[in-house]
Amino acid sequence: MQSADVSPLNKVESIYENLSNFNPDIVKDPQTGRYVKYQLTEQSVTPIPLSVLKPTLDSKSRNGLERRVEFQRESDEHKGKTAQQIVADYLTGQKMGYISCYSDPNKPTQPRMVIDGRHRLTHLESFLNGDLVLKDKEASQFWATHLTWLNQNSKGNTKINQILSKLSSVSKIPQVKYTDFEPAFQVEIASHVSIDINEITIACTDSSGNAIHSIDPGKVEELYYRKFLKINQNSASMKPEDIFWGSGSEYNSNSRSIIGKQFFQLFFGIGGGKDMRTLNEIILTSLLFVDGKTKWGAGGKKLAEKINEQQFANMPVSSDSRKFMNLYNKSIIPNMEQYMMAGGSINLPAGIKGIGGKGTNVKYMLYFLYKLHEAARKTSDGNHMLLPALYANKLPTNFLISLIETGAEAITSSIKDKSGRFNNMTPRSQAIYSLDPTIFERLNDYRSRGRDKASDIDPVFEDLIRQVIIYNLPTAKMSQIAF
Repeated sequence: MQSADVSPLNKVESIYENLSNFNPDIVKDPQTGRYVKYQLTEQSVTPIPLSVLKPTLDSKSRNGLERRVEFQRESDEHKGKTAQQIVADYLTGQKMGYISCYSDPNKPTQPRMVIDGRHRLTHLESFLNGDLVLKDKEASQFWATHLTWLNQNSKGNTKINQILSKLSSVSKIPQVKYTDFEPAFQVEIASHVSIDINEITIACTDSSGNAIHSIDPGKVEELYYRKFLKINQNSASMKPEDIFWGSGSEYNSNSRSIIGKQFFQLFFGIGGGKDMRTLNEIILTSLLFVDGKTKWGAGGKKLAEKINEQQFANMPVSSDSRKFMNLYNKSIIPNMEQYMMAGGSINLPAGIKGIGGKGTNVKYMLYFLYKLHEAARKTSDGNHMLLPALYANKLPTNFLISLIETGAEAITSSIKDKSGRFNNMTPRSQAIYSLDPTIFERLNDYRSRGRDKASDIDPVFEDLIRQVIIYNLPTAKMSQIAF
């Protein structure tokens, strides 16, 4: 019996399905069930004169440029060039590459988002505001470029003649501060600077070539982030936390969705700014860790390289990382926020508060809370006990508060001093140490090695939680507390 011919559409759909296994830009549309292709295109558009740069940066219209920092390093480090050198190159008429920006066709009234070039724009803006000043070599390059104009316009102009007089001196090259110059000279300076713009758009089509207008914002972020990495592969290296911050992976989007919650400010004392990137790295790597995709403490360059290579694009449908996120989103974060915003207090040791130099303690505490709630979910089945409630009316119970405080003190006490002793003990952490000193030894060991799998480190957290529960609930037995 001869098989029926496959329709051209089904053939293309089948090919798309096969290609999707190798090409991350071909994905199945959850709404239609058909495969779609995302494609990035770019073209050069009208350059921006220096004279209108500030209005362009301030504009909220389509002609504006929005300098978001999600996909750029926060520092001003550049490979081989300082901010003054970059500005001097612009001011002497050199081409400094394109400013790349994303233009969302579905949001025609919003400003274009800068993907690459934020620092160059910021340096030029600082020069226009008089905050960035050129000196020495960069100043000499500037004056050489504009010397002819200065000579031609010096007649009867006291300010220009003062500049020329200073330039004739052999002592020191006068500095270049834009706001010190008269308007005519400012116009002359701006005439040498043209800021090239490269505009990027992203289209989505199905296997029939039809345009899909309801495109996935997460996929769009992933595409222009990958574009940013290609542009910058030979520029100043970014810190791993910057690469994690800009990752288009589902792990990062989940982490980024919670780091701004008040819980982290109220519970850990972690504020905004650079702390957010460090916190994001802690949560993102915790999600990878619980899924067994990385080892404890495995941050740094190697993990960043794997993220760049899209090795961690999607969280598995049934995964511990999704349990982790559901637990924090639906229980820990909202309940703790409500409790602390209403004036409730949790007495945590200083070693838990803040993120500077204490990232490991924060990570340990986040994992402790996750494992503690996992234990509490186990109900009585003839062998395991039913723990007292952790929440009542969506507020943490006194029992949960005591467990948290005891666990936090044990975590911050599990650090040996230079003499090899645990000298930061509290009465509660000392009690836990008396119950099982190996917990502290193992936690301290993990801090120094930091390369253990979940299967290796889970037992120590489970033992810690069992002892913390027994300390606060003496009727409990080790064998009754399950995970």
